[in-house]
Amino acid sequence: MRTLSFSRRLLFTGLVLTVVPLVLIGSTVGWLNRRMGREAQRGTETLAAADLDHVAHLVNTASAIYHDALREQTLMALRVFSDTVRRAGGVATLTRQVTWQATNQFDKTTTAVTLPAFAAGGVWLGQEAAPDARVPVVDEVSAVTGTRATVFQRMNARGDMLRVATNVLAGGRRALGTYVPAREPDGTTNPVVSAVLRRETYAGRAFVADGWYVTAYEPLISGGEVIGMLFVGLPEREAEARLMREMDGVKVGDTGRVFILQAKGGNAGRVVRPVAGEAAGASLIDARDAGGRTWAREMVEGALALGDSRTASTSLRLRTDGGVQAYAVTYSYFEPWDWVIGVAVPEAELYRAAHEVQALSQSTARWLVAIGVLALIATALTWQLMARATQRRLRPMVERLNAAAGEIHGAAGSVAETSQHLAQGASSQAASSDSASAALAQVSAMTLRNATAAGEAATVAARGQRAADEGASAMDRMAAAMGSIETAGQKVSKIAHAIDELSFQTQLLSLNAAVEAARAGELGQGFAVVAEEVRSLSRRSADAAKDAGANVEQAIHCTRQGTALTSELRATLMGLVDLVRDLGAVIHHIAEDSSQQRAGVDRASEAVERLTSIGHDTAAAAEESAAAAQQLWAQSESLSNAARELVAFFDGARAAHGHPAAVDRGRQRSGPSRGARAVAAGRAA
Repeated sequence: MRTLSFSRRLLFTGLVLTVVPLVLIGSTVGWLNRRMGREAQRGTETLAAADLDHVAHLVNTASAIYHDALREQTLMALRVFSDTVRRAGGVATLTRQVTWQATNQFDKTTTAVTLPAFAAGGVWLGQEAAPDARVPVVDEVSAVTGTRATVFQRMNARGDMLRVATNVLAGGRRALGTYVPAREPDGTTNPVVSAVLRRETYAGRAFVADGWYVTAYEPLISGGEVIGMLFVGLPEREAEARLMREMDGVKVGDTGRVFILQAKGGNAGRVVRPVAGEAAGASLIDARDAGGRTWAREMVEGALALGDSRTASTSLRLRTDGGVQAYAVTYSYFEPWDWVIGVAVPEAELYRAAHEVQALSQSTARWLVAIGVLALIATALTWQLMARATQRRLRPMVERLNAAAGEIHGAAGSVAETSQHLAQGASSQAASSDSASAALAQVSAMTLRNATAAGEAATVAARGQRAADEGASAMDRMAAAMGSIETAGQKVSKIAHAIDELSFQTQLLSLNAAVEAARAGELGQGFAVVAEEVRSLSRRSADAAKDAGANVEQAIHCTRQGTALTSELRATLMGLVDLVRDLGAVIHHIAEDSSQQRAGVDRASEAVERLTSIGHDTAAAAEESAAAAQQLWAQSESLSNAARELVAFFDGARAAHGHPAAVDRGRQRSGPSRGARAVAAGRAA
């Protein structure tokens, strides 16, 4: 920034003043556009989700209405069937026995069973299985109601129900001889048989022969016992056809559609109405979308967890002929028919409005950028013209100010240089005085330490003299003790010699006694033994006396040597006492001389301190003068720098080379030397 000229700085300032508002306005408008796009997308997604939820509820409600209508239709057909049977004279069993090959409608197992013939109005219903033959009662009901009809006969105490008259087809023939077991293949109770055995009417979805029907059942009672039941129903395929046509009319976006999957048991995931071209009846339970999800299984499990009439949403990525297509899906569960009803719409269609709003927002942003660029170019041209005109008018004034600042700076430098020389001389003198004073202080300190050490040495010498005297006295006492030991040893030696002589005499006496005992014969044997023991005892006493005498002689010899050494040590200690007395006298003289020397050094130090104080006062005055000159030079230098900066402000990087007059004056009259400036700065601090 400092290298820019005045015109360029003014241009830069103008551009900033223009660009900042443009950026703020553009940022605000861009933020508003993005927020509008987000709000539009959020609103579109909310409306789309609500629309899908509404459609799912609508389809679920329509299915419920249609189911209720079919239920009413089957119940009405059941009433017609019941009235027809009653008008025909009712249903009863005959005495005639009929054998049936009863086939379980679930697992297709066959069992031979013999039952009483079943009759309506006294006429046996027969065993007619051909679809074009006429069967009493059931065909009449079908002709009137448009439903399928069946008469069941109870097979056993469990309640298994056998079709003995029907127009329900299985494999191209009437499903005669098939039966509804009281228990399902998984061991649970069949809901139809259970309701009939409780003498209740059952209306709902049920498996019939080989497919699912919308049904109604009514028990046949004779003699207080359930002997069979009546059935009317419509195949779900036929019942669904009309509802599917109605669903074809439901439009969701351009290509959105309603799809239906089965939810429970072995039919879980079976297609009732396709999502994206799947075949009806195909199983999608393990099908995966483009993301690898088993979407049908997840949807079926989610729908069963929701319960009847509630909805949930998800997304799918399915592969189609045109590639991978993303769908938004809302689904619900319709329990009466075990349907998962879903509404799927391509996300591109669902969020088309939000995408259009975003495109419009991006277009607006591009226009804002273009307008900002044009405004920036126009602003740059305007501020460039203004900057050039202003610079032309201010340049002469700046050049005159720069020249005057250079003259003032040179004069201030000369004054500062002279003051610095004077301050340096005074400072050198004060420094010499300080050095002398410091040296005298060191000498005084050394003298004081010498005097102190001499006093301490005299004290130590006195203590040494006392210790030597005490050692000599102790040696005298030890010599006396050694003499006493020698005298006692001599006495002990005499006693040992006397014992030795007594032992010798005792041996002689014992020898004589032994001789006399030998002469006495047997009478002297006892005395001879005593004499031998006495001689042995005297011998041991003599040996002990000799050992003691030898030890005492050795002790006396050692004592004499110790006495001689003690005498020599005493003589040495007495000589040391004399030396310590002489050393104490010398140290006392040294201490007195050191005290006198210290007094002389203190007087010399006082004189030097007075000289140093005078030198410091002189140096302080010189330094204050130099500091004032330095401040004047610094202020002139600041003025010169301000002038140069002003020139640089107008000319930019050319200022350092474009005004040689100011630069040359600064070089001709340089300021005070670096050392002098340091001294003045330190004093001022």
